[in-house]
Formats: sequence, structure tokens, C-alpha cells
Amino acid sequence: YQNQDFTDLRLTRVEPTINISGTIGTPPAPGMNANGFTVTWKGRIKPQWSETYTFTATHDDGVKVWINSQLIIDNPGVGSHSGTITLQAD
Repeated sequence: YQNQDFTDLRLTRVEPTINISGTIGTPPAPGMNANGFTVTWKGRIKPQWSETYTFTATHDDGVKVWINSQLIIDNPGVGSHSGTITLQAD
């Protein structure tokens, strides 16, 4: 989205994994503002084992990570943040 309030959708695409790396301040698509955009990823996780998993997000303007309707990372700042959740195999 071009704006931080999830308005003005500019791009949708399918990614094989959510592992996006880039330069801080770089927009997700050409023609978008370098600051003030919002990105949402939706996907599925199929754990191989029943155990506790750690998810990490490195970000420059805030991040929220939800898994199974549980908020595991909620940080409005800058940096690298992690959260854990116990998942069942398959």
C-alpha cells in the first residue's frame, strides 16, 4: 500500500517465502514512496515438528507478526525483534 493506513493498493504478488531483504528506505516496488508505505504478507506455515518456533523481523518502521491469530511480535520502532510460538507438526 502506498500509505500507512492500508489505502492505495499498488502491488500484489506471490512470494515463495517471506524472506525479503533490502536497503532501509527502499520501497517494495518501483514508483512507490520510499517512506510511508505498508506491506502485508499472508501465508501458511507447516511445521515439521511439534515444538516452539522463533520468528524474527528486522525492520525500520515498526512490525506486527501474527501467527494463528496470536500476536507474537509487536514493535513500533526500529531494529530486529523476535517472538516465539508453539506449533504442532503438520
